[in-house]
This record gives sequence, structure tokens and C-alpha cells, in this order.
Amino acid sequence: NEVDILRMTSHPYIIRLIDVYEDSKYVTVMLEYLEGKDLFSYLERRQPDEKHICKIVRQLTEGLDYLHN
Repeated sequence: NEVDILRMTSHPYIIRLIDVYEDSKYVTVMLEYLEGKDLFSYLERRQPDEKHICKIVRQLTEGLDYLHN
């Protein structure tokens, strides 16, 4: 289901699906490269101020809104 959803999406705040390779044993999903780690590690490392956190939350909610629509 996730791969099917990613195939239909095109949004700057949602990772881009490049390709999917399947054989009898494996499914390999190729996604766009995003430098860095997960959001929690990013927030720990950067310790952003309230303005920066508001920007991150806005990007998250815009991506979620796109998916829900």
C-alpha cells in the first residue's frame, strides 16, 4: 500500500519514489536520497528555536494535508 501511495504523490515535503524492483524473493524500493537522520536526531542535534520548530510542524502538516486530500 505504501508504494502505491508514493507512486501517486508529488509534493515537496514527501519523499519521492524513484523506482521499485521486484523478484520472487524481494521487493526493493528506491527512494530519493535525503541527507541526515530521522527528525528526532535532527532536533536533538540542532536544538532549534520556536520559529524553526513552527516551520517544521507546518511542513509536516502540509504533507499530511496533501496525503489526506
